[in-house]
Amino acid sequence: MDLTSGAGQAWLDALRLIERQARYSQGLLHHPLAAAHLAQTPVDGLLLAQPHNHTEALAGPSYPAAPPTVRQAIELIRAHPEQPWTTATLARHVAVSPRSLQDGFARSVGVPPRQYLREVRLARVHEELRAADPHTATVSQVAGRWGFVYLSRFAAAYRSTFGESPVQTLRSA
Repeated sequence: MDLTSGAGQAWLDALRLIERQARYSQGLLHHPLAAAHLAQTPVDGLLLAQPHNHTEALAGPSYPAAPPTVRQAIELIRAHPEQPWTTATLARHVAVSPRSLQDGFARSVGVPPRQYLREVRLARVHEELRAADPHTATVSQVAGRWGFVYLSRFAAAYRSTFGESPVQTLRSA
């Protein structure tokens, strides 16, 4: 594999990230959702960076997933938003290619699967914070349960969606 090419460098950078995270006692590899994504990254990167028998199929044209397939993916997300869903894992579960699922989401829902998942998770966090005891629950615990690893990004997305900070929601519970 040519590690000097753009794709080869990107793959190597991903491996270095995983190696660095393995050194931290509280790094991303210790969070189940992040670990699942990071575990899949070297394989996905290798498939994209190294030419092989199926390179043309990965890079070739795709056809949008049919609305029933998109509905199945939406049902999976809504039923289990805590799962470490990626577009690829959702696509496998509904038997289409990742690109087809992305195109199907774009046409049917107007957002990519990952954004839809984030919106569902934000709604679940909001519900849980509104019902939580502000004396025993913390925003980071609730956010972590729903797969939000980077709290500053989470807080910004939460405020943008609900018009208040997660702490304000928790305090008003």
